[in-house]
This record gives sequence, C-alpha cells and structure tokens, in this order.
Amino acid sequence: MAYDPSVPASGQSLGETRATIQGNFADINTAFSVNHSPLTGSTDGKHLFLQMPEQTSAPTTAADEGAVYTKDASGTNLFFRTESDGAEIQLTNVVGAGGSPGANPGYTFLPGGVIMQWGRAATGGATSGTTAFGFSFPTSTFKVFMQSFETGAGTPGREFNVTAFTTADFSWKNSQPSSHIDWMALGK
Repeated sequence: MAYDPSVPASGQSLGETRATIQGNFADINTAFSVNHSPLTGSTDGKHLFLQMPEQTSAPTTAADEGAVYTKDASGTNLFFRTESDGAEIQLTNVVGAGGSPGANPGYTFLPGGVIMQWGRAATGGATSGTTAFGFSFPTSTFKVFMQSFETGAGTPGREFNVTAFTTADFSWKNSQPSSHIDWMALGK
C-alpha cells in the first residue's frame, strides 16, 4: 500500500478509512526508520546518521537560523550558512593542487571558518623573496609559519623570518640561502 494523504476525508468515518490510515502509519514508520532509531526503542527516534541531498547553492536562511547542507566543491562537502543569508562556510575537505588531497600546495577547513593552507616553495638560493599562497584568503590572513626544507643533511642554524603577508602571499627573509621552504598559513 502506498502512502495516501487524502484520508481521512471530510465525511468519512474512521471505520471506512482504518486500513488506509494504518497503511499510512506503516509507510511513515518505514520511511522514518531509514536513518532513525525505532519509535518504540530506548532511543526513540534519534538519528542514526544524517543523509542530505547535495545542493547546487547555499539555502536561504532567515534571522535567527542557520543551515547545514552538502554541496559539490571538489567532491561532496559539508557547509554551514549563517543567519539572514550570511556567510557560507565550508566545513570539510582537504584539497591540494589539481584537487588531490595532500598535494602541494594544499588547504583544508577548520571549525569556525578558519582555512589552513600549506606548501613547499623553491627559493632559488635567495636570502629573501615572496611566495604566493595556493589561493588568496577570502577575508584575512592571521599567521604565516615557515621553515627550511633540505633534501640532504640540512645546515643547522638557519633563521627564517616572515617579514610581511597579505591575503595572497607572504614575504620572507633567511640568514643563509636555502633551496626550499615549507610554509603554513592560517586565515579566513
């Protein structure tokens, strides 16, 4: 029996529609049990897991409400939208160059909308330079960290300093030439 939203209709007695109403409750219980505990169990209808169809855009939110949803961003990922159609914050994914996780450069999303980026850059043996992030931070850069990366036995005592940063890149200076630097940046 398929769910029938037309019962009970005006003027119908309970006896006339009993079987259809019971069938409706059975259908509701079957649909509900897909990702919930049974209504008759000790966990009474709590979610077992959450399934959300992928959205093509951020859902509309009113004042005093937020929305959690999935959307395609290099694979299906979880997003949060703040109240009153506010900011759309991506909550999951680790993406590197070409969309592969862990590649150089790469990035991921941290709670609260913070983005962490990382990479390795060739310095050409220079003692100063500017390195671009994998992508520009949408709002601001909080902090940039860097260190020397040597493929052989590195020279101890190298001193690196980040001298300036923007949402797109950072400038650096080191005490001795190095062939590569590893960097990590936090922003929003």
